[in-house]
Amino acid sequence: MKKCGIWAGLLFLATGCHFPPEEIGVVDDGRGTVRLSGSETWKTAEYASILVEGDELKTGRTESLALNLEDGLLVMNENTHLALGERTAEGFRRASYLGGDLFVMAESSPARGFHLVTGAGDILIRKGSAILRIDTLTPPERKSEGPGEVRLQAVTVGGEVVLENLGLARTLTRGQAAILSTGEAPTPPTSLPEEVIQDYEWILDQALGRQPRPAWSRPPLHAAPKRVEPEEAAEPPAKGEKEGD
Repeated sequence: MKKCGIWAGLLFLATGCHFPPEEIGVVDDGRGTVRLSGSETWKTAEYASILVEGDELKTGRTESLALNLEDGLLVMNENTHLALGERTAEGFRRASYLGGDLFVMAESSPARGFHLVTGAGDILIRKGSAILRIDTLTPPERKSEGPGEVRLQAVTVGGEVVLENLGLARTLTRGQAAILSTGEAPTPPTSLPEEVIQDYEWILDQALGRQPRPAWSRPPLHAAPKRVEPEEAAEPPAKGEKEGD
């Protein structure tokens, strides 16, 4: 009976105690705000701030944050919103990517990487680097109804990136771009010119290796494939004009 009482006491302590969230990285550069896991208060996020599962981060205008995580590096450009989550059964670090521009570099062991969840679908990056942009397409007068329609543009700068939505997946390799939109399958990958990819590599290098400074200009993802409405697709370009002009 005495032994049973000891085990019951240990079980009570084990179930009644709350362990702190796991530390998963630090702020490596920049400045923004963070809502700590389990808190309702937003605080300043700056160099050397400890990051744990459940932290939610935002950058404002002219702000940027470089997050050095055990799974790789995430760089938030200005007006970007991200919530860090737990590790998935497949070994990815889950994060809710809620808006803005995000640079991703996953170069850790093969068992790690990022699983980014968005309103347009999921992005899986096991080993590679990418530039991502989210645009909300919902008209201002309807934003109160919910997140609405979201479009995500992705450019793979190195390695492989997988886009998933509606049970369908597209794998992008270096130099390819595609779009995820709410309620639609990922678009087929489009190969970008080598000089465009070299420009993106330069942007990524500047973002990941720069000295502390305000946010950089928004990446020019104009070369990514554009969603074409059916009625637009039915009209061929006028004679003497190049398609896409």
